[in-house]
Amino acid sequence: MEKKLYYALDNGEGEGGVMDLNGCMAWINGDLSANYPNAQTMSEDELPQYTLTPVWYTDAEYEALPDQ
Repeated sequence: MEKKLYYALDNGEGEGGVMDLNGCMAWINGDLSANYPNAQTMSEDELPQYTLTPVWYTDAEYEALPDQ
């Protein structure tokens, strides 16, 4: 079975999950829009920090994750 690249997303508050890069970007944009409506004008120190960790999963491994 071929493994695919996914990313474990952590926003520092226990939220996130494992998804592809497009999913991570959509999740971050949604989080910023919902919780930081002035994000474009905030300083770097005021913005939340997100961590992406690359992980490799087969389709079966990815589907077996609890948050999928």
